[in-house]
Amino acid sequence: MKRIMLISGSSAIAAISFNEGNVDIQYTTNDKAYTYAAKNPSKFETDLQGVLDSKESVGRFVSNARTSGELTLV
Repeated sequence: MKRIMLISGSSAIAAISFNEGNVDIQYTTNDKAYTYAAKNPSKFETDLQGVLDSKESVGRFVSNARTSGELTLV
């Protein structure tokens, strides 16, 4: 089942959706969603919720996940 999180207040990320181990990220600059494979999808989703709850930067969180290899472009 696909779960979509609309991201409000981010200048970089419009929406993030989760679908069978993949993470689709739609940036605010483009209507296209980019699909990433997550090493640990449930941990990524839990960590993302923590970022949202604490009102930290979602763009920085996604950037760090890409840099660390947690997310890999499919």
